[in-house]
Amino acid sequence: PVEWVAGLFYYDQTNRTTSNQTGTLGAVALPSLLGTTLDTETKNVSKAAFGQITLRPFERVKLIGGVRYTDEDIDLVLTQLQAPGTIATIPGRFSGTINGSTGATNWSYRLTAQLDVTPTRMVYATHARGFKGPGINTLGVSTSVTEVIRPEIPTTYEIGARGAWLNNRISFAIAAYRTEYRNFQAQVFDQGVTPGRFRVTNAGELDTKGIEVEFAVRPADGLSFTANAHYLDAVFADFENIACYTGQPILPFGTERTSDRQCIRVSAAPGATAVTNGTGNRLTNAPEFTMALSGRYEQPIGALTAFIQTNFQFRDKVSFSAAGDPNLRQNGFGILNGSIGLSGPDDGWTVTLFAKNLFDKFYATNIISQPVLNAPGVYSQFFAPDSRRLVGVSLGVRFGE
Repeated sequence: PVEWVAGLFYYDQTNRTTSNQTGTLGAVALPSLLGTTLDTETKNVSKAAFGQITLRPFERVKLIGGVRYTDEDIDLVLTQLQAPGTIATIPGRFSGTINGSTGATNWSYRLTAQLDVTPTRMVYATHARGFKGPGINTLGVSTSVTEVIRPEIPTTYEIGARGAWLNNRISFAIAAYRTEYRNFQAQVFDQGVTPGRFRVTNAGELDTKGIEVEFAVRPADGLSFTANAHYLDAVFADFENIACYTGQPILPFGTERTSDRQCIRVSAAPGATAVTNGTGNRLTNAPEFTMALSGRYEQPIGALTAFIQTNFQFRDKVSFSAAGDPNLRQNGFGILNGSIGLSGPDDGWTVTLFAKNLFDKFYATNIISQPVLNAPGVYSQFFAPDSRRLVGVSLGVRFGE
């Protein structure tokens, strides 16, 4: 009737990185390079105590409660200097050494109530508060001021149901949730310096809510189908004073903001930084709708097993800009994969002929304003191997039992 677990956690990591960034910043006629060398040493110490208890007050009722106390500390030594073989540092980059530190303590918890309606079907409700520790920005450091990233606190509410029928030949799961993030840790492209830079910062609030459905069926021996779909509504509820996107019309200092989409200078000084609000924009790279379908059929052939399988994945359109740049959007797309193969006795070996992205759907995994040229209409796109059709043969061998 009572189950419990308790423990202590300790984590100590020191990470040393060195990177060089050099170039002409798009000036083709520039005879020599500009550049910086960035050397960082980060020490992260995390300590925690946690416990969870499960109660069964009735035969089909389960109550779960868990709590965790976390104490995190981060120390940073950052040195950014002119890179060897260059004539000067990159403009807008701080030169020198920074010693920074931050830390936080937190209580997080989880509460769950579960009811087993039948031996193979259940419903549940969960409430939880999480914790993502603090940090220090080390991307394109422009000043000697330590840029501290505050802890991210998500609060989640979820209800759902799961079940199976016909000796598990049919299974089904559905969940509806809402998560509210306080001090959401987000990466943005900062054009307040030239050249622009990526940096991590805190959005005031992010609200997400969605529904996820999964379904699986095995209509015959060796034949199975699965399907899942996910609807996600993820919007910045409070994300003020972020850099405007490249080419966004800039209004003069003192303009009264009538829309979060406006870009307004923060002072009357020539070339002063201009800011906009991301409030109301969707979370970057967060599709509203995703779906996956798959099927597999396998058939014994003597001591061997032949199989064929396919899957289709769809992602709705996304934006890669927290500021709402209309050019940083990826349209929705679907990817079809397939394979056919043969397995040996007890799956000791497997040979598979596979095709990924069978219809050669070309898509970007990320699109950004070009951070060096920083000019309207100039962007960089990034692609994964699966962004093109990939056909091949794989061999797998398993050793031991």
